[in-house]
Amino acid sequence: MSRVLYSLTVEHDLSLVGIAILLCTLTAMAVVTTMRRALVARDHRRLKWLLSASILTGLGIWGTHFVCLLAYDAPIPIRYERIMTGLSLAVMIVASICGWWVASQSKLKYSGLIGGGVVGAGMASMHFVGIVSMDAGAAVTFDRMSILAATLIAMLFGAVSARIAISNQRMSANLFAALLLVVGFASMYFTAMAGMTLIPEVPARLVFGAGNAKVMALTVTIVVMSLVGFGLIFALFDFHLGGRRQAENKRIRALADATFEGLIIVRDGQIRDANIRVMEMLGLKQEDLSGRPLREIAVDAQSVNIMAEANDILPRTAGLRCSDG
Repeated sequence: MSRVLYSLTVEHDLSLVGIAILLCTLTAMAVVTTMRRALVARDHRRLKWLLSASILTGLGIWGTHFVCLLAYDAPIPIRYERIMTGLSLAVMIVASICGWWVASQSKLKYSGLIGGGVVGAGMASMHFVGIVSMDAGAAVTFDRMSILAATLIAMLFGAVSARIAISNQRMSANLFAALLLVVGFASMYFTAMAGMTLIPEVPARLVFGAGNAKVMALTVTIVVMSLVGFGLIFALFDFHLGGRRQAENKRIRALADATFEGLIIVRDGQIRDANIRVMEMLGLKQEDLSGRPLREIAVDAQSVNIMAEANDILPRTAGLRCSDG
């Protein structure tokens, strides 16, 4: 524990660490908000929101990690290889896609915990790939227990955070989930850095291209924070529109249920919705009708053909089969 505190207070520029934590907090809020939107969306819209949440997670966490690395006050100059740095970003995005997809699968038991654990494992993997991208003219060694502890910490906090965000839609719960994600990343990062040792090469090798860390950190922060902030604003705006759509749908549903006629909405031959009157007449429930092909409740083949040929101009008559046959 003392080694972790030493790494935080002595080996890192606290001003840059503060910027990184701010970026991580914004990222966590954007990710939780976007995941909430994905859970209430349907069909292709859900996939779009899941992909958005994954990209925001990847960019935001990677940006936070890179700023933290730039805050590291190494005793020797350090530069970062572009290919490996880009690979660390790819690792985080791919892990986020897999993790958030699993977390969104409500049919899987403990899906939130498993998916969040995958995201946490992606954090740890991204960190160590990022360390490999360091070119410092020195050998980098890690304490094995630090690697294990950092990975388990990231997976644990990621799992609990995702579980809370998936299972509870209250604002306080989502803020707590975002806080856990921030704490999980910070704990993982400084635990891993506490177990890292740089052993300078002999003879010493000069490293060219190690630029101003603060300038690079601010540049990365501004770019990533702009992208993450845009994602958060868009998700909140869509939430607002979604709330208005739900209110309008409730009003339309109330009007449909108040009529004496039975109403069924059909698209591509499948029942999308039906009012209470239809359910009463057929003796079926909403879940028995939604997504069911219309022909399955037709009384005979003639009725199937009549409904298939129906249009908006000529009225036609067909029979429907009740639950009792």
